[in-house]
Amino acid sequence: MAIPAWKMMPALVCGNTLVIKPAEDTPLSTYNLIEILSEAGLPPGVVNLVGGDGPGAGAPLTKHADVPVVSLRVRPRPGGSLRRPARPASSNYSLEMGGKNIIW
Repeated sequence: MAIPAWKMMPALVCGNTLVIKPAEDTPLSTYNLIEILSEAGLPPGVVNLVGGDGPGAGAPLTKHADVPVVSLRVRPRPGGSLRRPARPASSNYSLEMGGKNIIW
């Protein structure tokens, strides 16, 4: 639950909405975090949860024209292929490669 919170909170504090796709092996913790935010009064539609695997659910999000910023936490090996933006015109993305150190 910590990593989704680290990723979500700055966006929420700045007044943004977001779509989060949790890791496919731990979706329940992210779901519970969103439920807690909802119970605390966060309006519907501010945080949106998308389930699925990286190629099926995550990749379309990174390529969608209406997604202005992409922040990913990926394992180092798959992340190597994501070093360039999914949308060439966009530079608004960050990668966290399986820990607290960004690799470029």
